[in-house]
Amino acid sequence: MTAIDPDLQKLIDESERLMAEAEGLTLDAVCRSQGADPHRVREVVQHLMVTEAQDKAQEELAQDRQDIQREVDAEAARRGLKKPAPAGMRRRLGQMV
Repeated sequence: MTAIDPDLQKLIDESERLMAEAEGLTLDAVCRSQGADPHRVREVVQHLMVTEAQDKAQEELAQDRQDIQREVDAEAARRGLKKPAPAGMRRRLGQMV
């Protein structure tokens, strides 16, 4: 077995100590050490996560709608059907008197 350089061993020991210290830290401890209110930090993080989830859901919904429309258009083309006019664009027939 080879001997480890004392400086390298010191670095390894310090790294292990820091890792053990970091594993023991809680959000409250980290927030307090930085002068922040842990409760407020949780609120902000939760709000950001909810907002991010809502944004992602909206993006996925828009993508699903595009995929559905693409499938409808492809099926209509396969069947040789005309694409219907968009809503509100149909010609209105006047009343015949």
